[in-house]
Amino acid sequence: MAIASFTTQQLISLDGVKYKLDRKISDDSWQLLCLTTGQYITHKTNELLKLYTNGNIKFIFSENQSDKYKKSSTAISSTFTIDELPPKLQKIIKERYVHVKEILNAGLDKYTADTMPPIITKTHNKLETDSKQPSWHTVNRWRKSYLNSGNDIRGLIPKDKSKGNRSPRYSNELLNIMNTAISEIYMKLERGTIKETLYYAINLVSQNNKFKPKSMHMQHPTRRMIKRLIDQIPYMDKVIARRGRQAAAHESRTVLNNLTATRPLERAEIDHTTLDIIVVDNNMLPLGRPTLTICIDTMTRCILGMYIGFEPPNYLTVAQCLKHAFLPKTDIKNKYPSIQNEWDAYGVMETLVVDNGLEFHGKNLESLCHPFGITIQYSPRKMPWKKGIVERFIGTLNRNIAHGNPGTTFSNIFEKEDYNAVNNATIKLDKFREIANKWVADIYHQEIHRTIKQKPSALWKENINNTLILLPSDIDDLNILTNASDTRSLTHKGIELNSITYNSEELSKLRLRYGNNMKVIVRYSQDNLGFIYVNNPKDEQTIRVPALNQDYASGLSEYQHKLCKHYAKTYLNKEDKEALSEAKVCIREIVNNEMQDKKRIKTRKRAYRASTNKDQDNSNQNKLIRNNINNNHITKEKLSAIKFKTKIDKSVPRKLKTLK
Repeated sequence: MAIASFTTQQLISLDGVKYKLDRKISDDSWQLLCLTTGQYITHKTNELLKLYTNGNIKFIFSENQSDKYKKSSTAISSTFTIDELPPKLQKIIKERYVHVKEILNAGLDKYTADTMPPIITKTHNKLETDSKQPSWHTVNRWRKSYLNSGNDIRGLIPKDKSKGNRSPRYSNELLNIMNTAISEIYMKLERGTIKETLYYAINLVSQNNKFKPKSMHMQHPTRRMIKRLIDQIPYMDKVIARRGRQAAAHESRTVLNNLTATRPLERAEIDHTTLDIIVVDNNMLPLGRPTLTICIDTMTRCILGMYIGFEPPNYLTVAQCLKHAFLPKTDIKNKYPSIQNEWDAYGVMETLVVDNGLEFHGKNLESLCHPFGITIQYSPRKMPWKKGIVERFIGTLNRNIAHGNPGTTFSNIFEKEDYNAVNNATIKLDKFREIANKWVADIYHQEIHRTIKQKPSALWKENINNTLILLPSDIDDLNILTNASDTRSLTHKGIELNSITYNSEELSKLRLRYGNNMKVIVRYSQDNLGFIYVNNPKDEQTIRVPALNQDYASGLSEYQHKLCKHYAKTYLNKEDKEALSEAKVCIREIVNNEMQDKKRIKTRKRAYRASTNKDQDNSNQNKLIRNNINNNHITKEKLSAIKFKTKIDKSVPRKLKTLK
């Protein structure tokens, strides 16, 4: 995915109509030119940001742009990432990326043979690679490709396919002879081999050359030429010709069930913490201490994004925090009417500083950051001062929104004395999220920071005018990239992920085109297993595929699914989809019982994560429970006998047991 900003000559799509940001007529107004009608319209900057956040505006990079702003025409807008490429190619791309970054960070006035070679030599020695040191012409070409693609690392992918002469190599007469040989030998039920097809084609060419002058003789075809033509034939056409229509029908069957920064956004730090306060649910029963994920801009000390929930630190919490950081907070006043000030800080950062937690390692975070040109910087082990700004802020936030409120646990046990945090907890989770947002927007951003000697919001406004705020070019692509990714094989049954089967008509067409057992990249939301996104590396097409068992999978989180699988296998002695649905209802009743137990606060916190109605109406679930009881799928005695003997473990519910 490319990154873009609201700047002059940028192309956008507004409700499906192409516009050009023609000029900025005032500090808060833009004049847009409709490329279809030639009419001009005017929009406030806040209106454009709100339309962008709602998905009405998408940045586009058209090949029909004029030469004046054609530099962005090579930007890549697909969710295809370099992690889906072969490891050898990934290594080449990352080496190019390091060279380009070092050249850009050097701040050169001119990119010439005098200025670039010393930097290239230093970078090459630091990489300690076996590859040959690139010339300054090559690195300069990489730099241009990177910038023209919207600072997208995929702009550095080698374009080997574009090398050489692109004109047809062989005459039409020779191509016709080879196609004839393929039709008469290879595309037959006798299933002739490529070698037999080649010999037949050579014989046809020799017979044809007998009637021509020597100067007009055609060259003999090679095995490579024959194989390339065969590979261009659609897979199902080859199956029908070589194995018959019955075999083709069997093949096509488908199972369906419907450091220091000098400017804003140059460097940001991200981290997690468990807040020192116990929050309650809608029944005023304590849930436990929520977890906070926070991202802060190093230069201005402004908060770019945050996420509050009960999930343990993982990729889901990191992705949601970064998504909140990237996007403008245009709806914050509508969501929380008590907030008075704007939350101005947003945008894609250049460098993201993280620690060595497992959630920050792996391909998922790289797949999210690399398309935006974000460099991930890992702080050394046992050196928290390397990202001290976010560490310090977490303590400040805890003291201001957790300490002093009902239900606070204080920062250490000696401060508690006789205070009972559980009995005094009265703040609901939704209200606590409003308190946190209001404190950031109305207090922290508006108070003078003792380090920068200025208000963070004022410092942001003062310096951001000299910095283009980069945004994801497509909200839909961003939503896909924030999902976890994995590799799966596509078969006639579809795709199986986490023991759930996914399939659709689009997947069927993809398989008919490329054959069985092709490898695809799968992206899925850890909060909702009801659907997945499938990325075909061959044509970079992304498809949304639903789960076949929607009654079970829709709205189900990955954590809840693990609970259901463990319960069905251990206590129902089944592993089919009916057993999973039955386990889901059983666990629902267990969770409801645990949520009423005020004494077991730690168990209730995990039970809240396991509940299916955290953020949605539970009427359908209650109806499902009643139906199963009435149909004797689950007896009332069985439900009343099931209890937690130990905690619902946060990793896998291996401690989930029943009392006899």
